[in-house]
Amino acid sequence: MKFKTLPIFLAFLLMGVADAMGPLSDAVRTKFQLSVFMATLMPFFVFIAFAIFSVPGGVLAARIGKRKVLLLGPGLTALAMDVPALMNPAPHRRSLF
Repeated sequence: MKFKTLPIFLAFLLMGVADAMGPLSDAVRTKFQLSVFMATLMPFFVFIAFAIFSVPGGVLAARIGKRKVLLLGPGLTALAMDVPALMNPAPHRRSLF
């Protein structure tokens, strides 16, 4: 596989994770004891985020290039996932897992 195709594959991987939110909302609802309404809002807000960030993402892709935007997306996602994973929980809080 050429290195030029890696950003495209990573973009499709991220899109697949976002699209999996609908079927996974029931598992999240039972794990975190959410109401049905709150669990239903999760996939809804994924599509709202797509709607909000599609125009600025297109403008950014026109300015810096599509490849750089595709590389920026997984990097920002990894950073956003690492921030809560690396934080120490407060000593009085009970772990969710």
